[in-house]
Amino acid sequence: MSQPSTTAAASAAEYEAIRNTVARYCFAIDDKDWNSLSLIFTPDADAEYPFPGGSLKGVKAMKDTIRKRLENVTSHHALTTQTIDIDAGDQTAKAKTYFTGTHFGKNDQQGKSSTAYGMYVDELEVVEGFWRIRRRECIIKNRVGNEDVFQPTI
Repeated sequence: MSQPSTTAAASAAEYEAIRNTVARYCFAIDDKDWNSLSLIFTPDADAEYPFPGGSLKGVKAMKDTIRKRLENVTSHHALTTQTIDIDAGDQTAKAKTYFTGTHFGKNDQQGKSSTAYGMYVDELEVVEGFWRIRRRECIIKNRVGNEDVFQPTI
């Protein structure tokens, strides 16, 4: 395991700001607050999600695709183990964060759920004084449950 590498000392406040940026994503998608994604990602961010159509360019594509993916479920995302490496010299960072995302079916899928266990691998940068994700890779380690919850319901 490597030690964090920084070219200049990063403050505890910077680490907390990065943690909050990553955490805000969970609240935004669980609350279906799609406009908040513009405060989490850079406008030209790239993301790779492991579902059809999951190679995304730009925050608008993220909003549209994630909205469609989650339209038939309610969800609860939780973050756990995390590492952050900050390069304070050029105001960039890399973060790896384990997550659990549980998706609950609606209507005819009521009572069914699908839980994903995985990791967000993020590259962040400071934009107008705030940490934003410029690249995200969502890696699924395992899934448990019924993937049918994502299908349209009656």
